[in-house]
Amino acid sequence: MNAITENISINRPKRGRPYLFFTDANDKREWIRDNPDARTDRTLVNRVYRDMALSVLGDGYKPEFTWLADVKAGRFKNTILAELGRVDDDHELRDLALELCQRKLKTAAVVALIRSRRGAQKPATLNSITRCLQGSINRWRAANPSGTWAQVREALQILSVAVEGRLKRKQAAAASASGSTSQSPG
Repeated sequence: MNAITENISINRPKRGRPYLFFTDANDKREWIRDNPDARTDRTLVNRVYRDMALSVLGDGYKPEFTWLADVKAGRFKNTILAELGRVDDDHELRDLALELCQRKLKTAAVVALIRSRRGAQKPATLNSITRCLQGSINRWRAANPSGTWAQVREALQILSVAVEGRLKRKQAAAASASGSTSQSPG
């Protein structure tokens, strides 16, 4: 049989995520060439966002933004700049950057603040609060070597009682609010 078979379809969709910033593979290769220390796609994308924020904020030359980017000192808060670059509106980006430069929060707090303003917060999950509490306990144990696991358990029990109290008050308030709206004057 002398049949011709087609192993590769020209019309097959490309695998992977579509390019966000790069027009094609050649454009992406050019970015990689310009950023040889960027080993992953995420790093490249973060660089693009950082550069977008820097262009809006004066490329590190404006004195009001020196906490974020200072060319003279060679200091750039890259993580914060990359997150700011994700803000769509330039005016909002500048206002937010000014606020951040005044408040001078830690990076994690800044990223959370920017994401909340953008409406891009991660959903609260049981796993995330568990990890947060574990981290707090680990930091406390490192700072207090004489602290015991019994103290940790007792503190968690105290917190548990406080949380239960809040839940009861919230349920009572919701019940009284729904009870007052459903009662009709007689």
